[in-house]
Amino acid sequence: MTQTEARPAPGGRTTSGIAFDDEGTGEPVVLLHAGVADRRMWSPLVPALSAGHRVIRPDARGFGETLPPLGPWSHHTDLFALLDELLISRAHLVGASMGAGVAVEAALARPEAVASLVLAAPGGALFGDAPGELAPIWSAEVEALDRGDLDTAVEVNLRAWVDGPSRPSDAVDPEVRGFVGRMQREAFELPEWDGESAPEHELSPPAAARLRELRCPILVIVGEEDHPSVRATAERIASEAPDARLAVWPGVAHMLTLERPDAFADAVLAFLAEVEAPPRPLRYVALGDSYTIGTATRTAPERWPDQLVAALADGRPTLELVANLGVNGYTTRDVIDAELPELDRLRPEFISLLIGVNDVVQGVPPETFEANAAAILDELLRRLPPRRIVVVATPDYTVTPQGASYGDPATQSAAIRRNNAILRGLAAERGIVFVDTFDLSLLAGIDRSLVADDGLHPSGAQYALWVERVAPMVEELLRRR
Repeated sequence: MTQTEARPAPGGRTTSGIAFDDEGTGEPVVLLHAGVADRRMWSPLVPALSAGHRVIRPDARGFGETLPPLGPWSHHTDLFALLDELLISRAHLVGASMGAGVAVEAALARPEAVASLVLAAPGGALFGDAPGELAPIWSAEVEALDRGDLDTAVEVNLRAWVDGPSRPSDAVDPEVRGFVGRMQREAFELPEWDGESAPEHELSPPAAARLRELRCPILVIVGEEDHPSVRATAERIASEAPDARLAVWPGVAHMLTLERPDAFADAVLAFLAEVEAPPRPLRYVALGDSYTIGTATRTAPERWPDQLVAALADGRPTLELVANLGVNGYTTRDVIDAELPELDRLRPEFISLLIGVNDVVQGVPPETFEANAAAILDELLRRLPPRRIVVVATPDYTVTPQGASYGDPATQSAAIRRNNAILRGLAAERGIVFVDTFDLSLLAGIDRSLVADDGLHPSGAQYALWVERVAPMVEELLRRR
């Protein structure tokens, strides 16, 4: 045997028969193998990963040293049974191909148990509907197995998953090709099982349709030489999962972890170092008008952006207010002209927007307000993902003692509601959270402690009520790393 294919020393077997290895100490990392391999595929990476982590690698049912199932089963419940037996409540999951699908199913089924995901050449449950381009591969495999031709069945899989759809077989390291071929053949030689007496229960609803529910950090890696359907799956995960990033590696196909084991180990370790590092506060910039700058509040800490930062601190600050750009009298046009240009210098990582009252007071037509607001949100999205932006409603100043000084109260109140509805709709279309605090501002009509000394703007006490509603929404956004 070569060093690459050497069978690892037995680490154990769960009560349900799952074979696994358990090496190293530190934060747990679980390696989930591809459908053309078994846990030995991770052997080249284990020394690097186990130097600072506890590395667990199981054989799925019907692979390696794990026998096929005898009754109803599922990959992700087998994984949780293993972790429960090892008294591991939370782990990083690294999955290749089929294993990537298992990892995502686990993250959806028990989110609190999954610290992060690394998905290499994602397939399996992540395909959703079976890609048409892969049907001839699976048909050729089944036909070969039906006539007992294991050599051909293995070669079909090597051509598809090791060589890739466009590379000749001599473009791949023959040791890698031979190693995968032996693992695949051994899987074919295991006893077959009856799907009726031992059905597989995949996650329901299926994982492929639930990527937006994923909340942990995700690294997706795919090879340029892989099948188009795999590349498309990787791109879909990166675009739909809230905290996912994509790396496309040139010159490798589906078994990229074996083609470039050192590079893959380095990528995993760098990602884990980032995920495990204590979070630093995000640079926060508040955009808007007098309500953002807190006109007439007695001290700066009474302003709602400052109160928001304080409310989220809880031991370690999660936001650092680097600039409050709000200015008395600013409209959406002023935000575009004067506040957005400041963002290049400030480099924000989180932004709040509260704007619209002066568009009402100055008689800006609603269609102009809508166009300006859309332009602001689109510019923010050019800089940050939706999970790093929050929009807050404009309050109703007409209930304050000085409210009637700025137009007919009924007319102006209706216009504020209209602009809030416009902004809510624009935010929803872009996946941005809109926090409605309008009803809280109405309380100022009966409780004068909620009005600042100028008789018009909210007091620090009213802003505190806002923050009670805004903070949980922001806290949820910040969990989406």
